[in-house]
Amino acid sequence: MTDAGWHAIGNPFGIDVNVDALKLGNKVFSQAVSSNLIEGTLYRWAVDVTAGDSYQTVTIGGTLNPWEGYW
Repeated sequence: MTDAGWHAIGNPFGIDVNVDALKLGNKVFSQAVSSNLIEGTLYRWAVDVTAGDSYQTVTIGGTLNPWEGYW
């Protein structure tokens, strides 16, 4: 059992990782979402000098960028 609330994860690889490939125990991300074990949206902080910094969302079908953190 995990604690309710926010948890940080990251992509330690030099390549994109598909959100669909993430696992929680023996369930892939989409199964964990449909089982109400986790929320279906991940968040990252995007730094953009011209447009301004902002939160960006990543959902099923998206990818985690190399060496970035998400919650």
